[in-house]
Amino acid sequence: MKKISSLLIVLLALPMLAQIHIVSSLVLPAFAQSDVFTDVYSAHVNTDAIEYLEDNKIVQGYDDGTFKPENRINRAEFTKIIVEAKYSDAEIDKCISYNIGSNWSYVYFPDVPKAEWFAKYVCMAKLNGIIDGYPDGTFKPANFINFAEASKIIAESQDVAVDTSGTNNEWFAGYVKGLENEGAIPSSVQFFDKDITRGEMAETIWRVKANVADKVTNTYNELTSPFPNIQSCSALKEKFAEYQAYQSPMYRTSTGSVFFDAPMATNTMAVSESADAVKSGGGSDDYSSTNIQVSGVDEADIIKNDGEYIYMI
Repeated sequence: MKKISSLLIVLLALPMLAQIHIVSSLVLPAFAQSDVFTDVYSAHVNTDAIEYLEDNKIVQGYDDGTFKPENRINRAEFTKIIVEAKYSDAEIDKCISYNIGSNWSYVYFPDVPKAEWFAKYVCMAKLNGIIDGYPDGTFKPANFINFAEASKIIAESQDVAVDTSGTNNEWFAGYVKGLENEGAIPSSVQFFDKDITRGEMAETIWRVKANVADKVTNTYNELTSPFPNIQSCSALKEKFAEYQAYQSPMYRTSTGSVFFDAPMATNTMAVSESADAVKSGGGSDDYSSTNIQVSGVDEADIIKNDGEYIYMI
């Protein structure tokens, strides 16, 4: 299920460089802060999704006022959010009290004691066929949840139609294809067993519940491919934003400009000079090649330049 970890990504063709500013020090643009969480800024790629879930009382964030969108999410937290996205508090609170006794064995996992804060959510999810647990009968609440597992739970809880057409019929394939049909797979999800983040979780649920159809989405076929398949400049920009969020070395401003932190040592060029050269089509035709220490043996660089394109592994 895990795909090749070393991806060859054709980042940018030369005509697009007018949109890229390569600078010798980190450019940290000013962002307006979200009205809800202190670490979710207005330009964050998941802001709309996170605020939608908060407005609908599906997520509450942490005690310090943060949401931590880049954090991975465990099975207990994920189940709570999924259940609250579908059922009322009154329905959830009744689950354990109604199932203590002869029915408790049906909703019981040995590693989910009734006294745990997440027990009522696990109970509700199990009772309604949203979760099944592992073959050994456990739930493993502290385990991080990957996209394949999350796709099944989200699809089941939100009544997303299962679609196995054009898939390899893995147990998760129909759920992933169903989310694709809803336009609900964030671009930052690049393989099935990726541990999803809180931001990606919010993004997927929001797109399904609010019928969001204008966002770039990944597909089942893209997730099975060893290389990302980017169809347009707008898709590339959105994939950059979703994949990187605000983690170094790339930041995205509210106007859509992309900045890279790229120290160039002695090759540093002023931003204005590089931008002018690109706009005018000027600049040198020369470019640096790989240092070769052994004749006929190319160094294993992670970045290559053929004079027209930049490639990065």
